Amino acid sequence: MKRPLLRWFIAAGGGLITAYYLPPSQMLILLLGISIIIVALIIILYNSVSRTHLVVLILISLTFLFYLQSEKLAFQEAKMRRILGQEAKLTGVITQIKKYSNSRDYIIKNISNFKTGEQYDYKIKLRVWEGKDRFFSGAKVLFTTRLKLPPVQKNPGGFSYRNYLQRQGIYAIGETTKGQLIKLNTTNNILIKKVNCLRNKIKTIIKKQFKVENQELVLRLLLALKQGKESKVINSFKKLGISHLLVISGFHIGLISYVIYNIINYVNLSLRLNFIINFLFLVLYLAIINWQLPAVRATLLIILVLGAKILKRKTYIYNLLAAIALFLLIINPWYLFSLSFQLSFTAVVMISYLSPILKKYFVFLPEKIREVVAATIAVQIGLFPILIYYFHQISLSSILANLLLMPLISFILLLLLLWMMINFVSLYLGKIVAVIINVPLALSREIANFLAKYFSFNFLVKRLSLGTIIIYYLIIYYLTQLIQVTKVPYGKDDFKKISLILLSLVIIITTVGISQNKNLEFIFFSVGLGDGIYLKTPRGKNVLIDGGSTGREIINFLKKRGVKELDLIFISHFHNDHVGGIIEVLKEFKVNKVCYPPTVNNRLKTELNRIIKEKNKISRSLILTKGDQIIIDKIHFLVLHPQLKLIEKSKLNNNSLAMMVTYKKFKLLLTGDIEKGAEEVLIKDKADLRADVLKVAHHGSNTSSTIDFLKLVDPRLSIMSVGKNKHGLPDEEVEKKLKNLDIKNLRTDKKGAVIIETDGYSYNYQTFLE
Repeated sequence: MKRPLLRWFIAAGGGLITAYYLPPSQMLILLLGISIIIVALIIILYNSVSRTHLVVLILISLTFLFYLQSEKLAFQEAKMRRILGQEAKLTGVITQIKKYSNSRDYIIKNISNFKTGEQYDYKIKLRVWEGKDRFFSGAKVLFTTRLKLPPVQKNPGGFSYRNYLQRQGIYAIGETTKGQLIKLNTTNNILIKKVNCLRNKIKTIIKKQFKVENQELVLRLLLALKQGKESKVINSFKKLGISHLLVISGFHIGLISYVIYNIINYVNLSLRLNFIINFLFLVLYLAIINWQLPAVRATLLIILVLGAKILKRKTYIYNLLAAIALFLLIINPWYLFSLSFQLSFTAVVMISYLSPILKKYFVFLPEKIREVVAATIAVQIGLFPILIYYFHQISLSSILANLLLMPLISFILLLLLLWMMINFVSLYLGKIVAVIINVPLALSREIANFLAKYFSFNFLVKRLSLGTIIIYYLIIYYLTQLIQVTKVPYGKDDFKKISLILLSLVIIITTVGISQNKNLEFIFFSVGLGDGIYLKTPRGKNVLIDGGSTGREIINFLKKRGVKELDLIFISHFHNDHVGGIIEVLKEFKVNKVCYPPTVNNRLKTELNRIIKEKNKISRSLILTKGDQIIIDKIHFLVLHPQLKLIEKSKLNNNSLAMMVTYKKFKLLLTGDIEKGAEEVLIKDKADLRADVLKVAHHGSNTSSTIDFLKLVDPRLSIMSVGKNKHGLPDEEVEKKLKNLDIKNLRTDKKGAVIIETDGYSYNYQTFLE
């Protein structure tokens, strides 16, 4: 079979993707185990080669499906869950350290219970506040903490921190202070000690020999080390869509190997010795940078290529990549779902596949420049759907930025490698070389900042589905078959390919650009103890009511939806858990109108006014009081409260914006944080409060939701936006009132985001977690 490993990888990937979306089940694992045995027996008994190949692919797919399902089930039933939430004294070995200004994050493995001696299979992530002790990787430590599970994804378009850590084998997270973390001993492994010392020595030399403003770039390029707060230049690289240039990747490893290979060739040593020295240098460097996945991939590829050269065997790049990918997936099946794995392998495949084709269209350029241009465009084409999937934007400036900065960063990296080698001979010479390297480093910073300021063109797009991404790569494949300069498409097969490409393009455009939902949609986000509500009208208008404390969940959602502009924002009142996120949203999106109630000035109101004045993205702002009405796309927002005469008691809460949202026959009552005083005013005014759905006031506090008020509203469904807090919210009495009145209550801390859709006559709801 031609390139069997590539087909095996595709089969393994199919099995892993299937397992990823299936919930862990003992019965499913049992059935998979039986299926694998049956398929294996078929392979043994069959003599037909063609059929055996197909059955082998099925076997590989089932095996990897079984593998990941088993991992998920084992993780779910880990012994460590028995100590969750309890104060526990534990021991373990530090494997990674991340430093911040006022804390340290430690990844700790080989966890044991200090009192009982029970050992646990998975790692933990421990945050040590005010931790400035000099602990190194490999040190055994004793600490006291309360472990908890990492948070799961609770909102559409959100991020599951639990899944992210699970892929790294991390089961739980905990916190402690520096006095509670005690070093028992350092590692007995002499190699780990030497690598730690070498890493710290290089870091110290960098800080002594390079200018302060250049140190962050050097630390990232050489050691893959990130500082606490990202500088202006790092943000510029991100804004331009070229932050990959600062990540240690296959390019870095290839350059190191290339330098070593040529030095050894120059001194006329044998190819076998070249292979051994290259291997040792690369493994040492991998250890120094903590075994970064793209670097591991590149090292394996170089080792296989050099090994094949020694054995005088022909190499097929796709087979080699498939072999490396399978090897890594056997070590950890979760690698397939990591961004670094996807970017690393896709970039190499696209450079290998597309660059030779693209080079033919740049014959007017010198050879070296042609190679850089072709490789840059090939990578951009290849990574395009992956970057949209994860970052929800298209960067039109990335090609220009790559062309200008990639050669410069390559040159800097080459100088840094030579600088590192020189320092092992003479620190004095190293210091002189560092002075020289500071010049191109400064130039790269200036270019990045200049391009980010004047040539950064980023467009938000809707997140692509997995099916759309697959179709995209099929289009790339068939297009490259058709545009070969030596081939003129005229046959039936070519007509079929063109038809398939056109059909696929129609599917992608339809998927990305057209929404089939013609109902009114509400999303009540889970934003902790705060409110954040998104509304999308049947004609696609976007409305936001409050934004939680940080706005992070809502901003992520809007970007993944491809929302570029908000037509209307309502702010219920100026407490941080409602307006804090709105302030962040205003910094990111164009907004046509911002509405809020009359209020006393405070820091948040002042900040909002400053942003409205400074940013051209906000067209106008309105102060709303009782009787005001805003209509957008046949959705009526009628203000019921506050009146012009403000309530003095609990002024901000009691003068929150309370609105009835009406669409045809459907009604939703939004209450902000109004308390008993405001509810009494509404009752006294004989306002029509009847609604199908109620947003429970003030996160279920006993200062709100009086029985008379709830009876007048008489909803069938209530939504309580609440999260972990020190105030005892929601109040048990409020929940009892809702239950006694036969009102279905949904809490965002338990159910995640609540999504309601209505055609104006009936409605349905679903919760994100259940």
